[in-house]
Amino acid sequence: MGLVIKLPAGEKLVEYFLSGVADPMLAVWRAKRFAKAREIEAESHADTAAMLQSYGIFPYELDASFEYDITIGQDIEQRLKLQENKRQRNIGSVVYKASELLSDVGDVPDQEPDHDWTARFFNEVQDVSSEEMQVLWAKVLAGEVEKPGSTSLRTLDILRKINKDTAKLFERLCSVSCSIIAKPSNIVDCRAISFGKHPGENPLKEFGLSFANLNALNEHGLVIPEYNSWIAYNFCIAEDYRVDAPFRFQSSFWGLKPLEGFEPVDEFRMKGVALSIAGKELSQAVGIHAVPEYDTALRAYFESLNLEMVEVAGYNPW
Repeated sequence: MGLVIKLPAGEKLVEYFLSGVADPMLAVWRAKRFAKAREIEAESHADTAAMLQSYGIFPYELDASFEYDITIGQDIEQRLKLQENKRQRNIGSVVYKASELLSDVGDVPDQEPDHDWTARFFNEVQDVSSEEMQVLWAKVLAGEVEKPGSTSLRTLDILRKINKDTAKLFERLCSVSCSIIAKPSNIVDCRAISFGKHPGENPLKEFGLSFANLNALNEHGLVIPEYNSWIAYNFCIAEDYRVDAPFRFQSSFWGLKPLEGFEPVDEFRMKGVALSIAGKELSQAVGIHAVPEYDTALRAYFESLNLEMVEVAGYNPW
């Protein structure tokens, strides 16, 4: 294995910005960065916005107001200026949010940014004004800086078409989903288990995910169209107090402890609504919220199968 060169996450974020918005300045930035010889230390990472401005990358303040006068004959010009100013503020807001997310990350791989990816990202994010959606885009950017290749161009295209309501619906689905994660941080499967019920019974409706809601997520490419697909959970079942691959639910990892009466089978199938490839990528960027009623129902379902959910403390697939 070759030597992996790393540098502070805040500095890498600057490269992503330049790659997507101001590519001609990228070489200048790199020259300045190396000339600085690590002058900007880890304690300054949290204020990446100031670092951006110190290098003359942002010709504007994030909270700057844009004053304009509309006069006859200047209307079109003023509208264009207003639009450009708004787009700059949108980009600045997302980059600033990403810098806050990366403030405690430390060093990341010093890998060349994918210029197609950064160009697509900043072209799309310039028109994202919603605070909630800016946070989501910022998480995607921070994730890409920390782990290049974590979000594909196709997923960016899907994200572009998502509005606030769809994002909240997807967040709800992710909050009730169980994930199988393989090293290194690869989500093999992520699904909302439907307790052995047929999709026609609308088993997730009481948890805010009706059949119509699932169809909306499917239309946006976030879930696969087969709502009764399955994956084997045999490796989640404890044997001799050992679990080969715990599943993640909420923010913890869990194994399944056999209770009296449990009969092993060749394929212990868990059916439910599964996320698509794009959905799995985006699931790492959305917020997860407690859904107590689903938690209770999931535990009861496993108990009906003579299994008990047991938290696997200290498990880390990364």
